[in-house]
Amino acid sequence: MQVSYNNAMNSIFLNLMFSLFLISLGSKSMAAYIDLNYFSFTDQFTNASVNSYTRSIYDLTIGFEATNNKQIVLGLNSGSAQIKNKEGSSETSFTTSDLGLKFIYFWNKNRTWSTSLIYYFTSTAKYNDGTGTEVSYRGTGIKFDFGYNFWLSDAIALAAKIHFYNPSFKESVTNNIITDVSYKRTIIYPNFTFIFSF
Repeated sequence: MQVSYNNAMNSIFLNLMFSLFLISLGSKSMAAYIDLNYFSFTDQFTNASVNSYTRSIYDLTIGFEATNNKQIVLGLNSGSAQIKNKEGSSETSFTTSDLGLKFIYFWNKNRTWSTSLIYYFTSTAKYNDGTGTEVSYRGTGIKFDFGYNFWLSDAIALAAKIHFYNPSFKESVTNNIITDVSYKRTIIYPNFTFIFSF
């Protein structure tokens, strides 16, 4: 199961990267594009013990402007989400790690409104139930966002966006035992984005 899964993901990755290369050949701009999305939230309540609820999500895109009007961007995206719940001395955690391809479309020439879609050809996660037992998950995922970009110059922008993040896991691994599963997690969150285009 593990071998066939990894081979399928590698095949998808190579095909998509080749497609990006072909698309880029038709662009005269080929300007580099980098964006960083970040969200963090903590809620802590203290009585006889400390109870906290923490969420931290980020993703980084490195790509290029695929069209001469700079309204389409293609790139490679790496992301992670860390979710922790602590009740007294007991803490559970769920951490994801994603790698995929990102498509960005700016709706107007000023590139103020934008939408992006990420397909994660590999999504992994680790869950710890607070007793020392850790379960690993493997699968794929998608992320979608919509937001407004404030361009400070031709090369630098800040953005406010709403994200929809949905990893889907097909395998779980516990004590080296692989099991077929069908798990999904959906997170909707706002974030700030830093954009560099040069």
